[in-house]
Amino acid sequence: LGILLTTGCQKKDESKNIESDSQTEERNLNYSKMTENELEVASYDGDGDAALELGRRYDFGIDVKTNFQEAMSWYQVAYDNGNKMSSVYLGYLYLNGLGTDKDVNKAIEYFDKAISNNEIEGYSGLARVYLENKDIENAPSLCYNNAKKAYDEKSPMGTFLMAYLTETGYGTQTNIVGAKELYKKLADSNFNNLKAYDSYPYCEAAIRLGILYTQSTATDEE
Repeated sequence: LGILLTTGCQKKDESKNIESDSQTEERNLNYSKMTENELEVASYDGDGDAALELGRRYDFGIDVKTNFQEAMSWYQVAYDNGNKMSSVYLGYLYLNGLGTDKDVNKAIEYFDKAISNNEIEGYSGLARVYLENKDIENAPSLCYNNAKKAYDEKSPMGTFLMAYLTETGYGTQTNIVGAKELYKKLADSNFNNLKAYDSYPYCEAAIRLGILYTQSTATDEE
């Protein structure tokens, strides 16, 4: 995530720094196998990805007791060392007042930073800001527009948010059939082996889909 690509006479060497999807997955898997002490050492050595993993463990209570202040501290280390995704997690902590005082402006600031670094989940974060703070001017349209941008980039969270907005008619017209289709797209995915920080939109989609089925005239299959 923190790779700096150069140009000119360095061009031939650039390709060596570009990871394939399998390499990225393997690298992330290696972080998940590291102990907290190993992650701390790597983080202090400037590894932003290791700091992100450590932050997520404290954030979601993975192998450690949940501690949002610790999570925020490590997310900040990750951010300071060039990890793009860490600004999204910092945004959510400020949005929900976890590990710090709630600060909607700070949340927006970090989600905007994520977007400026081409991290699409920043759009999902902004959508959540305007969904949960309806007193902000033009909140419904801002919520929908940001959710749509995340959805168009095939973000699972963006897909969930678009389904929820379509279900509730917030920022768009209510369309229960369309909401069911979007929820089902996520709920039918194979997400059982995902970490807690990745499985949220899938689990929530399955729950919302179940609720919609119980509230409407459903087929036997539904």
